[in-house]
Amino acid sequence: MKVIVSMSISRVNGMLTENVRRLSSCGVEVNLDPTTGQSFGIGEKLKHIRQSAERFSEYDCIILSDGWDVMFYGTKQELLDKVPQNKVLWAAEKNCWPDASIAHQIPLHGPWRFVNGGLLAGTPQALREMCDRIEANDSYGPDYVDQGFMNFLLATGEEFFEIDSETNLFFCLHLGYDELQFKQGKPVNTLYGTTPLFVHANGHWPTDELFRKYEESLA
Repeated sequence: MKVIVSMSISRVNGMLTENVRRLSSCGVEVNLDPTTGQSFGIGEKLKHIRQSAERFSEYDCIILSDGWDVMFYGTKQELLDKVPQNKVLWAAEKNCWPDASIAHQIPLHGPWRFVNGGLLAGTPQALREMCDRIEANDSYGPDYVDQGFMNFLLATGEEFFEIDSETNLFFCLHLGYDELQFKQGKPVNTLYGTTPLFVHANGHWPTDELFRKYEESLA
């Protein structure tokens, strides 16, 4: 099976260089898309998703990732074992952003029950179908914040995509830092016992303690 991780970057900084090295060293293909700025609009997000689905149509799975604050911990086989086949999987986080007022409307699937827009995975077909469903929603508007609109869809009961509520593939650090430990260099969500492969330092979450835990687990 062929899998590719595609990252949007404005410049080389943060954890990008080490993240690309780790992915490439275990045989995962990487694509870097230069961008001049960051857009949070759902319209631009869907445009990027569609372009990626077309560009990488021969791949079995595409992972779209933020470029500077994500780190991979795993192997190609572990990644292939965890990628979704039928629906698009979005990273989940504990923070209902940007509209916290709808948090109580979103089903209680544990603390990681809100969408994070920095990581998602799916087949090319699933990505295209998801874009069609989002654009067909009566409340859709291209200028809505992408993460906010996806949370709105959760609040209204839409089920044509999934969020990684037990952090099997993606772990977002914001508000979830205390649950993250490492065992022999592998991240572990101590609440669920899951071993996510991508750790996202969203919300400009500091990483010094993260890397300290990682290094100590290797000793």
